[in-house]
Amino acid sequence: MQKKIWIVLFLVLVFVGCSNPFKISKCDNQIENNEYEAYSAIINKIYENSPQSIVIFEKTQNNSYLIFNEGWLKNIKKDFPDFDQSIEESFNQNYLQSFQLSQKFDLTQPYKFATENDLAEINSEYMKREENFQKKFPEAVSPNSQRMVLLSKAGFNKDLSQAIIYVQIWNDRTSYFFLKKENCKWQVVKENLIGIH
Repeated sequence: MQKKIWIVLFLVLVFVGCSNPFKISKCDNQIENNEYEAYSAIINKIYENSPQSIVIFEKTQNNSYLIFNEGWLKNIKKDFPDFDQSIEESFNQNYLQSFQLSQKFDLTQPYKFATENDLAEINSEYMKREENFQKKFPEAVSPNSQRMVLLSKAGFNKDLSQAIIYVQIWNDRTSYFFLKKENCKWQVVKENLIGIH
């Protein structure tokens, strides 16, 4: 009888150990998954409370001017003393890589990708860019904006708790977005405006 009690207790402990609801789960540590989660947090922040479609350029941006300069870094460090310097090194290593994006975004609105050919057609006549965009992506046009974003590769700190991403909001503005991961969820904490166009 005592042996049966010990066996039952052992099985209960094993079951509780495997399914403990209070057990702390680790955040996803896959860089690609974190990148898409961070992208999604930014786009959802930019277009919050808006049901219209979003157009995302199919490849990450890899222009040489994306590299950090001291002015941008000083602004971020001033507002966030806990800014992890390793993000700068990560971003400067990653931004020159252009990679094909896939349907891994978790957005609050529908989205589609624009190809390089789409972008070439839209920009073929500078003065008709807005008109060309409206013809190409009518579902992504709102009264005051053409809803297309171009993204860079992300720069992460070593424990994937902070990130910087360069974002061009087409025909609107370009910015660096600084994000932090809290409770396994990426949050935009600062947009550092670079230029308006």
